[in-house]
Amino acid sequence: MDSLCIQKSIVSVTAPGSHLEPGDDHLGRQLARECNNFMASIVKAHPLRFGFFASLPLPDIEGSLREIDYAINVLGADGIGLMSNSHGIYPGDSTFEAIFQRLDTLGAKVFIHPNHCRYAHVAGSFQKIPELLPVVPSSILEYFFDTGRALTSLLHSGTAAAHPNVTFIIAHCGAILPLVLEKITGFATKCLNMRGLPTSEDVRADLNRHFFFDTAGFMCPDQLPAILKLVTPDRLLFGTDLPFLPFAVAKDLSQELDDSIQTHCGQQWLSDVYCLNAEKLLRRE
Repeated sequence: MDSLCIQKSIVSVTAPGSHLEPGDDHLGRQLARECNNFMASIVKAHPLRFGFFASLPLPDIEGSLREIDYAINVLGADGIGLMSNSHGIYPGDSTFEAIFQRLDTLGAKVFIHPNHCRYAHVAGSFQKIPELLPVVPSSILEYFFDTGRALTSLLHSGTAAAHPNVTFIIAHCGAILPLVLEKITGFATKCLNMRGLPTSEDVRADLNRHFFFDTAGFMCPDQLPAILKLVTPDRLLFGTDLPFLPFAVAKDLSQELDDSIQTHCGQQWLSDVYCLNAEKLLRRE
């Protein structure tokens, strides 16, 4: 952190999350609690350097509601970390309505990180599905597509619009969203006759009100300018993807990001993307 001039980091649990096997809610609750207690201990030891987004044992609704209250009210979590899917259930599914009602009441920040897609949730049962391209690691392609599924789920279902006090943070500059926005809005309504969906203009406005996007990973030269066609630079948050990226790679990417921000946003936005946007978002009252 010091070598990259990072003053504070927000830690979270990444794929596959804390609920590892469909139906094993006991293990999921236990692992989520252990992860959250561990992250809280890091923050307690270094309160000026770390914060954390708490893990939930989804799709266990009851266990997740309990963990939300514990993480926010007892541990002082900065927000909640969700996976892009929980054993094939995506965030906009009505199954999770009670979760988003609670998060909306709390005015919570919700970080969504991509997950493996190993199950399909069909008629209340979890069906294991094979990897479509097993020779290619999920982090290369599938994570981006699953983030796209999660975002489409939130937008098509109306979940994001129905819970305006929830602020979403999406990893990797929104993944495929900038490329498919017109598909999930205009094409869906004009060609597939899907009714009641938000327009492209509605989605763009919602993204600039209730969503932030981190810059973790290989966001330059294409991903950053793509998301900037949808949102203004004050919706960007600096991210590194450490420790999953080698430190030397993260350092090189930070320099590329520095150059790209100056090119596409202007030098005046550097401090906002690197620091001020996050400070405003995570500021405690």
